[in-house]
Amino acid sequence: MSKIKNVPPQISDGDTFIEDSCNRESTAVTKAPIDVFKTILIFVFPALGGLLFGYDIGSTSSAVPILKNPSYNGVSWGSLDTIQSGMVTSASLLGAVIGSAIAIFLRDKIGRKFELLLAAGCYGIGAILSAAAVAFPMLVAGKMVYGLGIGFALHAAPAYLAEVGHPRIRGLLISMKEVFIGIGIELGYLIGLPCVTVMGGWRIVFGMAVFFVLIMKTGMVFLPESPRWLLLAQRPEDAHMALIWTRGRAAKEDEMALTEEFDDIKKSSADPVNSGGFFHLFNGQYTRPMLIGMSLMFFQQVTGQPSVLYYATQMFQRSGMTMSQEATGIAGILGAFKLLCTCERQTRF
Repeated sequence: MSKIKNVPPQISDGDTFIEDSCNRESTAVTKAPIDVFKTILIFVFPALGGLLFGYDIGSTSSAVPILKNPSYNGVSWGSLDTIQSGMVTSASLLGAVIGSAIAIFLRDKIGRKFELLLAAGCYGIGAILSAAAVAFPMLVAGKMVYGLGIGFALHAAPAYLAEVGHPRIRGLLISMKEVFIGIGIELGYLIGLPCVTVMGGWRIVFGMAVFFVLIMKTGMVFLPESPRWLLLAQRPEDAHMALIWTRGRAAKEDEMALTEEFDDIKKSSADPVNSGGFFHLFNGQYTRPMLIGMSLMFFQQVTGQPSVLYYATQMFQRSGMTMSQEATGIAGILGAFKLLCTCERQTRF
């Protein structure tokens, strides 16, 4: 296995600060072997929370033009006007804001695993409500519930990956979640492409999310809780067993590294930032990484690029592509280009 470089400090969406491995983990820990199979398991299922966020972008972009088309929407409440289509598009984002606010208050109370299961539940209920909507308010409500899942998933998934992932590649795992978001966007466009000329095809587009939800929920049930959270919850024995599970065969090959990593996690759990509250992050060593993380989030959103993806199909329609299928196909190419650029960025990383 090729050697992966140590990554810089990370600040996750889950308010979890991971210091530079050179400062936090011992040499034995960072050089410990990696169980590839277990690493894939602990990455894929939490990362599906990001995929389902991306799917909301692609599926909404594909479904709203169908809802605005009286020939194919198959609903009794009529075609969506501009305000209603904006409400459908933004409902999940509003739900995500609410979910993120709730997640801040939950923080370390319920655990990363349970929060991801909660996210999967919101995703599933929201997708079903949206696909089965018999009235416009039901559709908006379904999208809002789905958005709650986005808020919970984007809070818990980075924290879980940071706390469960091997110290040598935890930064890579967190950043690879962005690739899953890109995959979700592209899936939303691809699934929407054949549905734009199907009566009530928007129901299929929204309902397909349930398939990915079931995979995510099933996988998270069998994954262990974060060892760090278990230590914060005063459950050291469970934390040790969880760490053994996540390291797999590597735990048996290098028991010394496992013991040292467990000790490092205990030291990290006892860090003053865990008891100092939010404003403690503005003191000393935490200030600069936190401001960098906040700046990255701000400049990603202030460009308006998420809005372009949500309205891509409608934008191409208004540019002269009168056929919905043609506009959705071009939007899919846009999504593929974004995914390609995201993958290229992770390769550079």
